[in-house]
Amino acid sequence: MQFIKKYLLVFSFFGLANSCSSTSDNLPGNLIVKDSMITVLIDIHIADAAANLSNFNQQELPPDKEKLFREVYSKHGLTKAKFDSSFIFYTQHPELFEKIYEEVIIGLSKRQAELSK
Repeated sequence: MQFIKKYLLVFSFFGLANSCSSTSDNLPGNLIVKDSMITVLIDIHIADAAANLSNFNQQELPPDKEKLFREVYSKHGLTKAKFDSSFIFYTQHPELFEKIYEEVIIGLSKRQAELSK
């Protein structure tokens, strides 16, 4: 009986510890980690905004968004495939995706504030 209680206690402990671990701790190895994904997404949004602003001005030829995005991937040592698979993974895990985009918004806001000075 004592053995069963110890077994249940140990099993319960490991079960609780496993359930408390975040999904980000269990990311597949081929994905971009959360902090890096935040930085990449900030750069992607800046590149996208620059392309849209250029299209709006129409004083020069509009930049190729895909080329700008490839430059962002290259800057971060990524491929489009790795970015896409990571993006899909995070969109399939809304709790992680929301946390990432909260940080992306904070990062973009900080950059905007710096430029407004």
